[in-house]
Amino acid sequence: MSASSHSLSHENGRDSMESAMGNLRIARSSSPKSEVGSNLSGGTTALVRKADMAYNHIQLSTRPGECKVARDRISVIANYFKITPPPKLQAYAYRVEFLKQDRNGQYEALTKKEKCEPLFWSLYQQRRDIFPRNVLRIVFDGVGMMYSMDPLKINDGDTVVTFDAEFTKFDLPEADRQRRNKRPSPKAQCKLTVVPMINTSDFLSNDEVTKCAIVQLLDLIITQEMRCPLLQDKARFVQEGHSIFRVPESVEEKRSYAKSIGMGEEVWTGLHMAVKANCEDSLYLNASTSGSLFYSPRLNLVEFYSEVVHGYKLKEDMDGRRLTIERRHVDKLSQILKGTRIEINRGPGNIVFKKFDKITDMPASALTFQMDGRTMTVAEYYFRQKDISLEFPHLPCLSFFNKQMKQQTFFPMELCSTTDEPRKFKGRLNDIQLNVFIKALMQRPQEKKDQIQALTAPNGQYLRGGKLLKEWGVGLQEEMVTIDNAPILPYPNMIFRNGLAKVNEISAEYSICESGTANPR
Repeated sequence: MSASSHSLSHENGRDSMESAMGNLRIARSSSPKSEVGSNLSGGTTALVRKADMAYNHIQLSTRPGECKVARDRISVIANYFKITPPPKLQAYAYRVEFLKQDRNGQYEALTKKEKCEPLFWSLYQQRRDIFPRNVLRIVFDGVGMMYSMDPLKINDGDTVVTFDAEFTKFDLPEADRQRRNKRPSPKAQCKLTVVPMINTSDFLSNDEVTKCAIVQLLDLIITQEMRCPLLQDKARFVQEGHSIFRVPESVEEKRSYAKSIGMGEEVWTGLHMAVKANCEDSLYLNASTSGSLFYSPRLNLVEFYSEVVHGYKLKEDMDGRRLTIERRHVDKLSQILKGTRIEINRGPGNIVFKKFDKITDMPASALTFQMDGRTMTVAEYYFRQKDISLEFPHLPCLSFFNKQMKQQTFFPMELCSTTDEPRKFKGRLNDIQLNVFIKALMQRPQEKKDQIQALTAPNGQYLRGGKLLKEWGVGLQEEMVTIDNAPILPYPNMIFRNGLAKVNEISAEYSICESGTANPR
């Protein structure tokens, strides 16, 4: 671990900017493809997963050597927290593979984290007979590896478990959850394969695969309490790579950790955490602030369309009655809302949640349907039957397919809202938004240190009680690591066409007045 590269006093927010810009990339990760049979019990070709390939190409970095050109040495504070694992911690390891039944009864392999993770915790709830009763004694990476303090009650070879595929979010309203539970759930299969055990005493060995497996285990133990829906109390978290963001709910949290940048988007400040090992085989938690973009939660769909598509706020920047919508606007809005849940207000005390389907081509004042043998528009129906006079009848409606009535049902946009479910921003920022994004994440070294220290505190907003750390016997130092005799490297020379620019040893500023302002050679 190089002191000069990790010093908070020299980074000046570089770590948070790098992780934030990494979260801002829009490239979608593609899972490795492999041939999979239609049924696990009938035999399958082993899935090629990132979890299996992760350790094949990793080599722990070695120290480059003692610095011999340092002009001075100082003590610096690095954003690392020392980890003390039990000397003989044993963990049973299992490879996990999921198949889900489609409408035709065939099973398809699942490799994406957003689908595998809810399935695993549904499996844990339904088959408590094979898992430890204490949820704190197991950790899951969200894709294909599970570790447990106790052996699972399965065979030594491959074990196939069939269960109901429950994709329902754990934080759904009770009425919506009961309505979904009445539906027949598709079946899913899970294949559990026993792999060699992990022992922390083997970390000092020369086996790089074992070292990386222990690093992954400790990383999961530290972050599981924020990722597992069964352990989250009132707070909810969203994970993006190694960064975890707490969903801001109170006014104070929104003011501290969410900043609007316009166009219906917000910058959320979170915590980037990763377990790393140094050249002396000591384990540390690298923690830093991170930022990412999310759409603003709980907005009326008309307001959401106005801000996201046009960049205007209703009643502040423009009158909603002058708001128009074209085909290209419908396509953009449909792409943003694809796969999200919509909250629909059907009247006092009658609120339902539906998955977004599509947007109609015609406005509510012109879209007609048959009711009791007569034809009426959507706007007329709400005025006569619901005593609701639409404020934006010139805007289109949301269309959902009613399976009971076997026909399309329509709801005006102004009666629909986005939910508080976090949704990652997908798209590009304009120059003004990018400038606000960067400024929202800039921090002075002392501010950055204080915020990291507050977020990683034992009773803080992220690690909180540290139940998993206590259960697994893992110790985490509360204070950041101090590095003594950290070398201060010489200032780099800037050679211009007119000569060598001089540097002020105190302010670290270059004086180029006498040298001229020509481009450096």
